[in-house]
Amino acid sequence: MIRHGQAGATAENYDELSPLGFEQAARAGAWLKAHGRTFAATFSGTMRRQRDTLATIAQAIAHGEESQVAPGLNEYVFADLVRAYARDVPDDPDLAHAMADRYDKRRWFALLRTTLTAWSEDRISSPPERYGDFRARIAAAAATMDEALSRGDVLAVSSGGVMSHLVAATLGASAAAAIDLNLAIANTGICEFRRARGGLKLVSVNALPHLSAPEDARLITLA
Repeated sequence: MIRHGQAGATAENYDELSPLGFEQAARAGAWLKAHGRTFAATFSGTMRRQRDTLATIAQAIAHGEESQVAPGLNEYVFADLVRAYARDVPDDPDLAHAMADRYDKRRWFALLRTTLTAWSEDRISSPPERYGDFRARIAAAAATMDEALSRGDVLAVSSGGVMSHLVAATLGASAAAAIDLNLAIANTGICEFRRARGGLKLVSVNALPHLSAPEDARLITLA
């Protein structure tokens, strides 16, 4: 599984890849091609930033088969979650700090952690999606991809929240651990799983072999 490339900086364009995001995706595709990675099936959610990342990678590796759509790979919509959280806790200081400077990503990361923690503990009264439903659809998408693994390797493009929760589920880790990982997965970071008796097993987390040269530091982004 690969996280999508860097998206836009605001809620209005966050479902579009930035020029840097396209470059990250192309580099991921070039690395996969150079290492002879081929895939029996490819998946992404319905979000544009996911689909465009996969299309860029698929072009690099000459994967001509149509990608399969798995809505369970869609990310939660953070802006909608924040609105729901703000209705319940309008005086939260993390919310006030983020609203004071909408372009300060450090403030948004703090608000993201606060909001996701409340969501995972069912402390948001009317979220756009219940946390349990979010985890259930990720599990359903994983089951679909697990079936495809019987035909060969599978490539999926998703988002940090989905990937971190799948990693946590695979390890039997807590929601708090999933949230910590969610905040750390880089754009086009790779999490690799293998099919084994008893289900998926984790091989690697948040790997960036395609961005490992010293001069690639500018390409490593979190949001």
